[in-house]
Amino acid sequence: MMKLTRFIGLAKRPDFKLFITCFLLHWSSLVFGQESRIVKGIVYDYQTSEPLPYSTIVIKQSDSILCGTITDEAGTFQLAFKSSIDSTPLSLSASFIGYETFKTDIDSNLNTYKISLYPENINLDEVVIQGRKRVITQKNGKIHIKVLGSYLEQETTMEGLLTRLPGMVIRDNTILDVLKGTPLYYINGRKVTNTTEVFNIDISHISEITIDRHPSAEHGSKVGIIVYISTNQKNNDMFVTINSMVEQNTSLSEGGNINIGKNFGKSFLGLGVGYKYNYRKPSSVGNIKVFDDTPTGAEISSFEFGSKTIHSITQPLNTSLTFETNLGDKTFWGIRYDLDLNWKNVLENDSTRYNNYLEESVNSVYTEQNLSEKRNRHSFNTYFTHQFNQQKISFYGDLLIWRNNRKQSYNQLYNKDDSPVFTTSTPASYQIWSLSPRYQFSKIDKIKGEIGVEFTETRGTTKVLYTDPNDLNTHNNTKERIIATFGSFSHEINNVLNYTIGLRFEHSKNRYNYGTIQEPEQINIQSNRWLPSFALNLQKHSLSYRAGITYPDFVHLSAYTYYTNEYMVQKGNPQLKPEIWHEVEYSSRFFNSLLVNVGYRFAKKSFANSYEVNEEKNQITSSIMNLKQKITPYAMIYYSQKYRSWIPAVSLFYQQDFVSSPEIHDGTTRPNFYFNLDNQLLLKRDWSIQLSYNYNSKAVYNYFTMYDKHLLGLKITKSVLSKQLLMSLEINDILDQNHQKYYGSVRNIMIRQDEIRDSRGVVLRLIYRFNKSRKYQGININQDYLNRL
Repeated sequence: MMKLTRFIGLAKRPDFKLFITCFLLHWSSLVFGQESRIVKGIVYDYQTSEPLPYSTIVIKQSDSILCGTITDEAGTFQLAFKSSIDSTPLSLSASFIGYETFKTDIDSNLNTYKISLYPENINLDEVVIQGRKRVITQKNGKIHIKVLGSYLEQETTMEGLLTRLPGMVIRDNTILDVLKGTPLYYINGRKVTNTTEVFNIDISHISEITIDRHPSAEHGSKVGIIVYISTNQKNNDMFVTINSMVEQNTSLSEGGNINIGKNFGKSFLGLGVGYKYNYRKPSSVGNIKVFDDTPTGAEISSFEFGSKTIHSITQPLNTSLTFETNLGDKTFWGIRYDLDLNWKNVLENDSTRYNNYLEESVNSVYTEQNLSEKRNRHSFNTYFTHQFNQQKISFYGDLLIWRNNRKQSYNQLYNKDDSPVFTTSTPASYQIWSLSPRYQFSKIDKIKGEIGVEFTETRGTTKVLYTDPNDLNTHNNTKERIIATFGSFSHEINNVLNYTIGLRFEHSKNRYNYGTIQEPEQINIQSNRWLPSFALNLQKHSLSYRAGITYPDFVHLSAYTYYTNEYMVQKGNPQLKPEIWHEVEYSSRFFNSLLVNVGYRFAKKSFANSYEVNEEKNQITSSIMNLKQKITPYAMIYYSQKYRSWIPAVSLFYQQDFVSSPEIHDGTTRPNFYFNLDNQLLLKRDWSIQLSYNYNSKAVYNYFTMYDKHLLGLKITKSVLSKQLLMSLEINDILDQNHQKYYGSVRNIMIRQDEIRDSRGVVLRLIYRFNKSRKYQGININQDYLNRL
């Protein structure tokens, strides 16, 4: 009885060991029912790719918040937490003031996230709330220009917007960088097939423009400057953009384009059509003097020539068809077709007066020329991309079919006496196809790399056929194959230092069959080139080096003979060698608004015009030659700042060529200074006034001395209907100074020419926008080869 009582008594007393055991069992069930996780990543602006510090990061399970934090100054974050092992999904959200909130489910196999936030526009009864951000910034050697929400949105045309970017100007109706030449354009990561597509972009859709003045190994030596255009990818179900313009002066231009797009679930279909009509009447005069090779250099003959265009009519028509679809959340496929048609008709009167001072004779020839030209181009482009775990696999393909048929008739009159009429026909056709697979990887935006291969093959035929004389007929066949491999690697250290190294290898194999039909000739050229590149970026400072190769244009490689008249002949040069160059450049930004670029370029075998005299036939033959070497130092200073409603922009450029060649005099040439002042006033009720002035000093390019120019322009803009309808009035070349005058000497020949053209004019432009547009994201590989046509 005692034993039983004692047992019962023990049962009633709290047993400490049993309590500990039960406690541990209870909490172990909770602990082992949870999973420990660590999630980290970076948050950045989708448009500028800049980190967003102090963004809010929250992790939820169902509707319960497990943990949260904010990103540091570099935009990075790291969270350690425990979650239930049941099947309840985890979600990650990131938010920042002025941006749309990002939400995604957390993958059990993924612990690192790269989050991009889209800016949002907040409109409250026509009152727009905008944060103050610098319009122009510099990061990792690239210049970033914010368009969305800035004063640059006031521009009505892409031409006007591009010329307001640092270093960009317009010359001879071509937009280019003063120091780097014609840029290569990308729209949302796709290399542009035709610059017409760039000029048709609706500015209200552009979020940011990035300028890269030292491209990576991917681009090799094909281009000296790249302009990346980023558009807002958020689309309505349908969009329409209509752009029309008319320009009147001594010439007449009118045209327009319309772009229509429609979303179908995860697919997109777009159609664009553009047309333009140009009517011009330019004229030019000049003379060529020939000297003997004696020390005194006495003049032995001269050619005086003049040209007056009765009319020059150009009618380009372009259309495009785009289809894109999402094959998954991270897989995209697209195809695009572009058709460009161009009709040209020119009626021109030329006169050439030949003076032979040794024979004391004077002869004159008058030529009436009638030119008609038809050109068409078909371009097919496709792309495929797939992303996984901060890696990306891409494939791009191109096919380009280019045809041109040019016919020209000459009615040549000697001393105004009739002579027979002869005609020339120059049919040409080229096919270019390209393939490029690529692989990219990144690690939280600190480490990035890319490797890829490019294969391009060009086949073309060009003929020059004369009715008389037949001995000038030529037939040229071109076959060029270029295989390139490239790789680049970049690393950012502590958000302060960034370096990029790249290497490109190009193997080219060229075969040219050229010459007359009776006596054909053939040239085979094969070369291998290693092209390194390097860039070191320290916050606002950047130092870069590039090596490159530039191939001659196909037309210059053709052994054609273009007969202007009895005394003037143009020829191609199939013996041209590629240009090899090296470039070093330093760039920096001071006081947030001042950009400075200083560079040095050394080139061998640069291309330049060449002139020779055939004393037996009394003819001047012009062609293309290789210079021995050319050294070009250059510099740029750009300043822009907004003062309330006044936005001034000042650009100053310096460039100088040191040319060495047996055909011309060695030594220093005259430097070129270019100054541009742009003033914009933003007035109430969406009015804008822009006054621009630029000055181009007298300078020497290669061996030609170009005269100075003064250009003054005025532009008035007004937007209505909540900026859906924009109207602009432009007055160009108010001072009537846009004339092309130059002179230079080659061997014993001095050339002088003045091109007279009245570019004063008034332009009226109307633009209507309905909803947002979308831009195709493929890459066109063969654009460089198209330019060589």
